[in-house]
Amino acid sequence: MKRSMLFLIFLQTLILLKGQTVIYCPSQGAPGSLFAARELRRYIYQRTGEMALIQAGDKLSSPYAHLIVLMVKDQKLPKGIALPADLPPIIASLKNEEFCLRSFLLKNKACLLIAGGDSTAMLYGAYRFAEVIGIRFFLHGDVIPDVKAGFAIPEINEVHKPLFSLRGILPFHDFPEGPDWWERENYLLVVEQLVKLRMNFLGLHTYTDNGDYVRFEPTVWQGLPGEYNNDGTVKKSYPAKYANTGLFSWGYRPRKTSEYSWGASIIFEKDYYTSSVMDGLTPVPASPEQMNRLFNRTGELFKEVFTYARSLGIKTCTGTEVPLTIHYTITDEMKKNGKNPRDPVFVEEMYKGIFGRIEKTYPLDYYWLWTGEGWTWNIPAEEEQKEVLSSLQAAVAVHRQLNLPFRLALCGWVLGPPQDRLLFDRVLPKEMPFSCINRYVGYTPVDVAFASLNGRDKWAIPWLEDDPRLTSPQLWVGRVRRDAADALAYGCNGLMGIHWRTCCISPMVAALAQAGWSQAGWNKKVGERWTPVPVSLPAIEGTDDDPLYGTLCYNPAPYEFSPGEPVSVTLKFCELQYNSEKQRVFDIVINDSVVREGVDVFKLAGGKNKAFDVVIPEVKTPSRLSIRLVRKEGPGYPMLSALAIEGKNFKKKINCGGERYKDYEKDLLNEYNPRHPYYGHVAERENPPYLKEIMDYKPVADLYVDWCQAMFGPEIAAEASRIFSSLDGNFPVATEWRTGPGNIRLIKNSWEEEEKKYLFVENFERLKRLVKGEGNTERYLYWLGMFKYQRALARMGCLLSTYYALMEDIMRTEDAYKKKDMLMKKALPLRIELNKCWGEAQTYLLESVVSTGEMGMIANLENHSMAEGTISRYDSVIKAITWQDLPPAALPSKEYSGRLRIFSPAVRNTLFKKENFVMKCVVLGRHDESSVCFWWKKMGAREPYQKIIMQHVARGVYQVVLPAPVIGGNDFEYYISASAAGSENTVTFPVTAPQLNHTVVIIE
Repeated sequence: MKRSMLFLIFLQTLILLKGQTVIYCPSQGAPGSLFAARELRRYIYQRTGEMALIQAGDKLSSPYAHLIVLMVKDQKLPKGIALPADLPPIIASLKNEEFCLRSFLLKNKACLLIAGGDSTAMLYGAYRFAEVIGIRFFLHGDVIPDVKAGFAIPEINEVHKPLFSLRGILPFHDFPEGPDWWERENYLLVVEQLVKLRMNFLGLHTYTDNGDYVRFEPTVWQGLPGEYNNDGTVKKSYPAKYANTGLFSWGYRPRKTSEYSWGASIIFEKDYYTSSVMDGLTPVPASPEQMNRLFNRTGELFKEVFTYARSLGIKTCTGTEVPLTIHYTITDEMKKNGKNPRDPVFVEEMYKGIFGRIEKTYPLDYYWLWTGEGWTWNIPAEEEQKEVLSSLQAAVAVHRQLNLPFRLALCGWVLGPPQDRLLFDRVLPKEMPFSCINRYVGYTPVDVAFASLNGRDKWAIPWLEDDPRLTSPQLWVGRVRRDAADALAYGCNGLMGIHWRTCCISPMVAALAQAGWSQAGWNKKVGERWTPVPVSLPAIEGTDDDPLYGTLCYNPAPYEFSPGEPVSVTLKFCELQYNSEKQRVFDIVINDSVVREGVDVFKLAGGKNKAFDVVIPEVKTPSRLSIRLVRKEGPGYPMLSALAIEGKNFKKKINCGGERYKDYEKDLLNEYNPRHPYYGHVAERENPPYLKEIMDYKPVADLYVDWCQAMFGPEIAAEASRIFSSLDGNFPVATEWRTGPGNIRLIKNSWEEEEKKYLFVENFERLKRLVKGEGNTERYLYWLGMFKYQRALARMGCLLSTYYALMEDIMRTEDAYKKKDMLMKKALPLRIELNKCWGEAQTYLLESVVSTGEMGMIANLENHSMAEGTISRYDSVIKAITWQDLPPAALPSKEYSGRLRIFSPAVRNTLFKKENFVMKCVVLGRHDESSVCFWWKKMGAREPYQKIIMQHVARGVYQVVLPAPVIGGNDFEYYISASAAGSENTVTFPVTAPQLNHTVVIIE
């Protein structure tokens, strides 16, 4: 033993004499410098296996092989560290969030300076160096290359300045795929990852809606002053909820997770699953005590999250919609007391309660007031606009009166009412930032009206994914880049992305993060401010009304009217884009009937830029008039220049996609965008390849090459990036919004035809044999599983469409013998095949679950599509006709048949010094419970791992608690292992363990 100890001391002495990598922080001690140093040491260790030495003080005392200096611009370096002559002025010029990295030689040894304009910028610099040595960061976690590399300081000379002062995310509350299911650990992880991505904004939206079911969410509490305590805990509240599997909401139906099929129940430890703030309160808090408990738990959660975010330089924001929607239990009580809930005085009192409670509960930087979603789809009445404006002005008045520590902001589904996008800009104070998410779930570009906003902060919010396809993978890098370029051109100083999931949107997260700092290489107009210019209209033959035919709405949303009498309908067209026939062919549908089939404007008008009208002389409209254009043939979507509807007492004329002209109104529903004249209402049901050109999506190849190399390794990066690039903005659609997000789409095509859209799956699968490394393989299998899952859903959609039509045909058949014969020979085999396909899809998805996002996708499929009878819709009919139960082959199994694996829904990278390390994991597949072990040791230590048998919580869920005193303030590394039942096959988490483990850095 003594000899071993002496040898270790001798070895350490040799290392010190020879020198190692030293991370040096000046003695003036900028806030966060030690944390930045420990983070840098962590990533150098994970990438190279070398543990750098951290040193702080007035002078550099340790010998070094490589030196990294971390500093903020005002700090002084000891005389022994001489910087290149041109470097001090660069450092002195750095502003907040700006940083530089410069390599140089000092006494013939490689050195690196990382300097920031403030502490946050210094931390950005540390993470940027981690990227330089091959590490990548995403919302769901870090990606470390499998193969360790020898450490060397590369030649580097970089100065980084953000293009937008605020850069971040809007994780949207409402569905289980999103933050509704985030635990404390998920929020803290996301905050940590935002800093690594050099983002600095976290915004949350709160639904408050008195609908048929509870839509109030506990993110923001509503009440009056005096209804909360000095610490922010509430004395009085109302029913609220986050998404859970016991709830009827957004098309989801109550369903216990233990009833899930194909082994999906394994990943949930409780029947009514949700985040822990809802524990014991599902589906909705019932008693006043439970209601208060939910708001108090949520308040404590956001107090910790927002405090942590602020310490890392991240701005936080939350808010509610306008007009202020007050829970009916509060308004009913007010009415009983003879008070009017719509009285502006009462609305102001409510805002006093909301704002006052926030001030007592958690730190906040912004409270945003949202205009409602209906303004995306409909034109609000004048009275509704007045009510919204009154609510906004009440909030502003209260904010000024209370002198609150956070700012007010405006957000919503639109920048302003369709009649006047700049209305609010004229009446609300300039210190309020204006923002909005892009319309039509992200298909519409950034609102060009941003360019006309002056003298205030303005934040653009593109979509990283949309909710109609929330059960499918989505790839929108080109669109995110387009929106970021537009936001920059319009003078926006904020760029955020709306999303729900974290892992499967990693390409868009990377695109958003990078676009906040640099758009070089793919945006040819960086730095050019876009200003409105008069639209140059072409000369139109066959009319004197060139302004009417010279603008158009591309793929218009349906026009809906209520004339209440017979009318004539005139539709005006002009082909402005194509130079030949059959490029744009569509049907005209009025009140669900095709009135003109195969309209080819170029052909009918006799060429390009020629006016052409279609007149339907008498349309009977007992209750409504609906006009739709349905694409039929060619690359072009339908378009419409103008419409006129005239009756005895009813008259409506609209310049579609254009401004007011003569007696034609401006098109408020289908706005024209001079920057993107062909954006229209691009169909959510398909993404044709030419969509990218029409929508001005930006190039994506460079991003996917880098992303694929990080994800799958260099061996397949080039070929994989070509596959992902081809799918970007063009991913086949297998899900849609029907009764809620992510319904399995009914596809009318035969599978033989639809399958052609999924040839990329086989192409991607062929690369499997070339992938090297456990981590690369695991990430490759994630995406291969996602692709196969999507293909299985598409096949289900084809089968469902055929099955439904067949069953309806059987039900209409009167002959009992024929009815049963059709069912047994045709319908039942289809029903069995559907069940098999459902099992394949569920298994592929289960093999890809790595976060709460994929867990929410499972719940969506089970509590939404399956619970509403997507597959079982006609089971009672089958039983009635056959007088028998369905055969076992038609029923879903309860067993999981996929590969054995371990995952954790939240992998924390940091830990507060006095905090216990608590971690849950899920073991999927048959395994020995006693084999599930947690192995840990001090990071980089040459010592054996300590082993802890993890506590079995329920089903496949396990937990470990590592007390803070045991950790002792030391950074540590760990992994988890489990063995298959009756086998020596062992799996680990991460799969690269023990050569490359998860690491945790302690925050002092």
